[in-house]
Amino acid sequence: MRLFGTRLALNVISSLDSYISYYIHMITCKLRHVAVRRKVYKSSFVSGDAHHLRCSLVKKTSCSLIKMKAIILVSLFVVGITAIPLQQAKVKYDNYAVYRFVPQNEAERENLLFLENNYPGLIFWKGVGPVGGKVDIMIPPHLQHEILSGLQSVMAVPEPMVADVQQLIDEEEELNQIARAKAPRLGWEAYYTFDEIVQWLDEQAAANSDVASVETYGESFEGRPMKVIKISTGGNGQRPIIFIDANIHAREWITNAVATYIINELLNGEASGLKSLLNTFDFHVAPVINPDGYAYTRTDRLWRKTRSNYAGGLCRGADPNRNFEFQWNTGGSSAVCSSDTYRGVRAASEPEVAATEAYLDSIKDRVTAYLSLHSYSQLILIPYGNNLGRVPDHDNHMRVGGLVERAIASRYGTQFTSGNIVELLYVASGASVDYMKGTHDTTLSYTFELRDTGRYGFVLPPTQIIPSSLEFVDGLIALANDLKISYSGYRIIDVFPENEEQWKLVRNSEDYGVSLISGDREYASLLVPPQIFSKLNDKLLQNDIRTNVIVEDVKKLIDLEKVNQDKIVDGRLEWDRYYTLEDIHQSLDDLASINNATASTFSIGTSYEGREMKAIKISKSGETRPAIWIDANIHAREWITGAVCNYIIDQLLNSNETEIQSWLDEYDFYILPIANPDGYEFTHTTDRFWRKSRSENGSPVGCIGTDLNRNFDFHWLENGGASSNPCSNTFAGNSPFSDSEAANMRDFLTSISSRLVFYLSLHSSGQYILFPTGFDDTPIPQYNTYMSIGNLAAEAHGIRHGTNFTAGSVYNLIYCNWSSMDWTWNALKANLTFTYELRDKGQFGHLLPPDQIYPSATEFMDGLKVIMTELSRGIPEVDP
Repeated sequence: MRLFGTRLALNVISSLDSYISYYIHMITCKLRHVAVRRKVYKSSFVSGDAHHLRCSLVKKTSCSLIKMKAIILVSLFVVGITAIPLQQAKVKYDNYAVYRFVPQNEAERENLLFLENNYPGLIFWKGVGPVGGKVDIMIPPHLQHEILSGLQSVMAVPEPMVADVQQLIDEEEELNQIARAKAPRLGWEAYYTFDEIVQWLDEQAAANSDVASVETYGESFEGRPMKVIKISTGGNGQRPIIFIDANIHAREWITNAVATYIINELLNGEASGLKSLLNTFDFHVAPVINPDGYAYTRTDRLWRKTRSNYAGGLCRGADPNRNFEFQWNTGGSSAVCSSDTYRGVRAASEPEVAATEAYLDSIKDRVTAYLSLHSYSQLILIPYGNNLGRVPDHDNHMRVGGLVERAIASRYGTQFTSGNIVELLYVASGASVDYMKGTHDTTLSYTFELRDTGRYGFVLPPTQIIPSSLEFVDGLIALANDLKISYSGYRIIDVFPENEEQWKLVRNSEDYGVSLISGDREYASLLVPPQIFSKLNDKLLQNDIRTNVIVEDVKKLIDLEKVNQDKIVDGRLEWDRYYTLEDIHQSLDDLASINNATASTFSIGTSYEGREMKAIKISKSGETRPAIWIDANIHAREWITGAVCNYIIDQLLNSNETEIQSWLDEYDFYILPIANPDGYEFTHTTDRFWRKSRSENGSPVGCIGTDLNRNFDFHWLENGGASSNPCSNTFAGNSPFSDSEAANMRDFLTSISSRLVFYLSLHSSGQYILFPTGFDDTPIPQYNTYMSIGNLAAEAHGIRHGTNFTAGSVYNLIYCNWSSMDWTWNALKANLTFTYELRDKGQFGHLLPPDQIYPSATEFMDGLKVIMTELSRGIPEVDP
């Protein structure tokens, strides 16, 4: 009996902070009644029933609290509670129940807000947000009848979510003990204490000292260390950082478990693919940034806040995720120290928040993604949570959020939802995610609300740690794959394999973060991250593969590229800069409008992301004539190709040369300057070296895009030259024409196939004039004719600037299969088909400086004139 009384008293004392607010509430009860009577509501439903609800609840709960206060005092006196160490007694939640309310209108939302703002004894597992949002309230047993009966007359019956919270806690503890008995050291089938987690962090750093280190960046209110583990495979401290924190809210145990799982995968995992991200990013992970609160959850499993002292020790803790400096105290937080959303006396008043801010400030220029792990609800939340509304790049956050949603769902079907904090959840100012976006403009800043959606809430069984972790890692990989890369310190090297074993080693280097960006049968150009350059170089030399560093720092070349910032006049482009997709499309429309007698724009379809595939037709006659097709930028990063293509358009419409104008007397030209609009746009906004489309191809780790020039149906995925791996730059797609861009080209080319006499596709780099096929070395029937025309064109190209082009079949020169050219030659029987690899041969590669646009374009026109002359003479179906 004595033990029972002791526990009862301790349980009530643990909530004493909340009851103090009740007493204050009781003192001001009459004033509130007056305020309620005077308040004018738009709805008569609210003005009557809500007033009745609020007054009745005030009276009922006030009486309950007076009785409870007496119980507390008697219990304290009788059992001699002061002699018992309070911190060792566990708070119990026997018969506490969680109910889900869904307000259907503003009046119902106001009623729930009234409860949230005036009854701290009701623990809102999920706060009041917009109309239609889910509100989960944990109600003590002694208040359940009063609350539920009071609400019954003014809103729909709530959905019971948890019948007995203590039962959930007991089941969690039982599963935890079983798992820990089997594996006492930290793993992912149980939850572990704060001391165990920080000990494990230190052990991991010691065991992986070449890539990991632990920093204690602050101290909690009660003196616990605040630790972050930094994982990096190189880069001299210059690489972008993905920062992940967890357990800012103490009771959200699943978050630190997922955080430690991520750390383990980065250091020790192989299967998930997460480790490969270390080729590009450094990771800083702080698994518990509310150490005192998390430690205290071993006493009170549902404790949320820090453990600092307020109101002379009568209140403990502030909500650290309402305490960050950016837009502090601008809504969605409480001034009542007993509230779960108490914001503190000032911004960064909590030592945990001040230390976290200082650490984030010290790395702000390198943090490219800030991810804060919370639970529960399965949401991907985007700033802001205050009164500022959406962030300027909300659409990009939503786009990436969508990628993450689908990656997470690919494993178990778990559904996450992306959206603004206020729109999906509720107002919440002073949050860490707002601080990083609002103060430092971090590229991506998200709060992740992990599993589940309410069946277990904060008391997620340890059996769900591994599935929660696995699916989050899937999402993390998808997010990281989409992040912008600066390419600072990246090198471009040429390698010269001399046998198949050496070539195999070079091709396999892609698995370690190296990109094979160009080359032929004699050499390959590799884009190499700085952190693996030395190891790769040593490996190549050990295998007797000659190397030559072409570019010492890729970022410096990217910075030299000039993208147009000026308004385009009359559709005329300049030849000393590159242009965005929007500018190029505008130019086409303007040129067609000005030259409406000879030019018109049209769309051959839309891309995966819904962008128009805009082309221009140039013809002097309304009658149909033999057709010539020219496309460019089927590979997104090859900017020079679109520029040269636009120069061709300009010459056809504006040149005074008789020879060029005579072409329009004989042929209709169909020209598509950007065949990969999504990829091309992505090279301007995110990743300058992006090659593929932007389609989602079902990759379990979120890899995006297809090599459109491997997606055509000519010996598809036969005989090498492409990949079935969705993460490869030469991924051939899930099937021939699986990507809409390739299918759109197929459909339009088929529609003009009876007139198609010349197909020309522009690529870079390498300075090649390529003809079919890439499948094998069997000569096509017109091999000699093609070779003769190619050699004549190559000679013409070299006259102006001395640029050396080489003509030959794809297979013999660069080994590429299933291209648009091969398909057009085989399926549509076009008279003449060429693929050009424009400048240069390695010094700049795909980053050709804009001052080379004009010489590239003019020398190309010299060769095109030769080809057009030969075309007019006729191309035999078989060599004579």
